[in-house]
Amino acid sequence: MDGIKESSGRGGVKFFLLVLPVCLVVSIIGAIWFHWHLETKEIADPGLAMGGGGIEREEVVDLAKKFGWLNSEGWETEEGRKGMHQRIAFIDGTLSPQNYGFVVKRGADVSYEDELWPMVWVDVEGGERKDELVLVTAPYDFGDDNVISIVTAAKELKASKLGRTVRFLVYPTWLLLELEHERRGDFMESGEELVAVLGLRQMGEPVADGGTMLYLNGPSLGALEEQIPKVGIERRLSAEQRRDEFNFNQRMFGHEGAGRYQTIRPVGSATWAKYKEADLDALIARTRVLVELVLALAEEE
Repeated sequence: MDGIKESSGRGGVKFFLLVLPVCLVVSIIGAIWFHWHLETKEIADPGLAMGGGGIEREEVVDLAKKFGWLNSEGWETEEGRKGMHQRIAFIDGTLSPQNYGFVVKRGADVSYEDELWPMVWVDVEGGERKDELVLVTAPYDFGDDNVISIVTAAKELKASKLGRTVRFLVYPTWLLLELEHERRGDFMESGEELVAVLGLRQMGEPVADGGTMLYLNGPSLGALEEQIPKVGIERRLSAEQRRDEFNFNQRMFGHEGAGRYQTIRPVGSATWAKYKEADLDALIARTRVLVELVLALAEEE
């Protein structure tokens, strides 16, 4: 019996000696993961999604597929609002430190149906003139193609060395239009100045002949005359803005911002039916033009 007890005791010691290293390894791995999780939770890793390597079609196709899975019933039903939460979360998660490497900011909330609905934005920070903003905007509640273009352009420009800061902003256009909330400058910090505002419209419109020519429409086209030829925007509409559009832009961006607002849209986009699928090749081509235009606007003088 004594032999049996002694053998059992030795077995317990051997088991402990075998398990101890495993526990130590698991503890170390857990500590490393926890430290990494804290570090990446709110701090962008400059090594993630460096961008600048060209827009990849596979990634744009993947974004379009995932947006297509989200509910898009609008604001007036509970299911529709759940879908809006999903859209905001998807945009935030895609741009986040763990994916595209941005610190994502939210603010300028609009209250609707006892909930707060934010604007969402990320920055490609500039250099000596970082307080001068080039703002690129699109609604997140209308037109997946415009949000895809914003997200893709942000990733492509992430590693760029710019003179001015480029801010990519998405917002709930229906709430701002219907409820007439004034959000002037809520997405800006003290000392920042808007030097250009680009609003995307229907960037994925199908074109029968495969063309990707864009209209640039707004009140200060003269300031862009030098940049336009560099990026292949050959046709412009009148520099006039419709009164209702100007009033909305003034509420959003202030008087000076509204005066610097330019709409970027494909030729003939007013006739594109909402239910048609986006032309992803056209979307990619137009987003490349957008990237070049933003680079021209943000370059250091």
